[in-house]
Amino acid sequence: MARIDDFKTRFPTFNTSVVDSLFPIIEPLGDLYYGGDYENNRTDKEAFLQLYAHLLTIETRGNSGSVRNQASKSVGSLSVSYEASQTETGRMGWFNTTRYGQQFVFLTSANQGAVFV
Repeated sequence: MARIDDFKTRFPTFNTSVVDSLFPIIEPLGDLYYGGDYENNRTDKEAFLQLYAHLLTIETRGNSGSVRNQASKSVGSLSVSYEASQTETGRMGWFNTTRYGQQFVFLTSANQGAVFV
């Protein structure tokens, strides 16, 4: 089964026409972000699917501005605050901008090597 079919099965809530148009563009990026074994490892397969969902979510947000999580918001007198920028939280900050990215990090954290200081 092709990755796009696996994606549609795993994430039926994504708009099919959006998946059909954008998935061929983001699919090759999966191997750049993660060197797992899609075909023979269930955890790696799920990690790839979560990564694709993260990339599709980022791609379809509709703006090209900074992507940051809201830390808090108010309604009366409108007040919004955001978490620290991605550069302040490290490269993983970008993955924390969607639940799919967070799941990708969780699934792949066991595969990360040592961090050198």
